[in-house]
Amino acid sequence: MAMPPRFSDSGVFPAGTVGRLVSCERRGALAKAGVVCLGTAGTVPGFRIVRPLSLDHIVIITVGGSGWLETGGARRALAAGSLALLPAGTTHAYGVDRGSWQLAWIHLDGRRRFSGISAAAEVRAPRSPLATAIAGLADEHAGPRCAEAMAHWSALILVMLRREFAVHALAAPESLTALSSTVATRLHERWPVRRLARTAGCSVDALDALCRRHLGIAPGRHLAQLRLRRAQELLIGGALPVVEIAPLVGYPDPSSFSRAFARWAGCGPLRFRQRFAG
Repeated sequence: MAMPPRFSDSGVFPAGTVGRLVSCERRGALAKAGVVCLGTAGTVPGFRIVRPLSLDHIVIITVGGSGWLETGGARRALAAGSLALLPAGTTHAYGVDRGSWQLAWIHLDGRRRFSGISAAAEVRAPRSPLATAIAGLADEHAGPRCAEAMAHWSALILVMLRREFAVHALAAPESLTALSSTVATRLHERWPVRRLARTAGCSVDALDALCRRHLGIAPGRHLAQLRLRRAQELLIGGALPVVEIAPLVGYPDPSSFSRAFARWAGCGPLRFRQRFAG
């Protein structure tokens, strides 16, 4: 089996950086609407994220303080009350050099199309109190986790998303979505590209063309994305040690898993759990 693709995201999280993250369940209302994960963060000088290739559409709303965004070779300020849209595939970096920066953020599935997200990054004023809804769900997720309250916050986020963006149906064909669903339940198994193609009922070349057209990435990168997102869910939602999570998501060697996860998330699995687990 080919080695998992390299993810070259990197991050700097100085002492004093805090955050709350909610990873959306695959069968939940938010996931069905295209939400991958969301959260809030309080950052300090030196905080920085560098993302050469974004697999998701990313929304960053500045709640307080100010930060900066670099994209397209230019740097712009992200002041309080601004919303930054970073479409999938965008090379970008963001952070804060002085003062503090409080933000709410949300990742939307890069395989979906949202009419409010153009091909280029932009910064504008929000059209809804989306940041308030994100913070509400993140706070509930980190605290009581009342199912009714979380359902209400999730519903409110969907309303706010409809105000910000118009969500269209997933463009990927049924064979591709069925393949993703099958693999997601058997991530511990080996999935060479030939097996992926056979499961999808097509040739290797046809699968590669489908993935690149509808997902914007090669089959191997999509597989790694599924593995690492599942690892993220296990790190946040449970107490399994990293050495047990690694083989569950298809990495027999925990060291290889830790390196791949760090490249993808910007920090290792243990630090990720410390920062985001409820």
